[in-house]
Amino acid sequence: MEFSSDGEIKKIAGLAQEFYENILDDRPFFVSDEAAIFDVSGAEPQELIARISEYYGKTVSMVGWSIYSSLCGS
Repeated sequence: MEFSSDGEIKKIAGLAQEFYENILDDRPFFVSDEAAIFDVSGAEPQELIARISEYYGKTVSMVGWSIYSSLCGS
């Protein structure tokens, strides 16, 4: 089995860790640069939207659910 790189995620390890601890139920074992939030969470979309909106104080939509892009604002 081959995985995508996680080099960019490693560059923002602090942001990623904060996201995992405050948004996800469990810490994922591996998150690639191309991972979408649904790749690492079993929560329903509306639940994730609520968690993210509450924690970060911003309204979010389902557009751009790449973890890396979302954390970096890309």
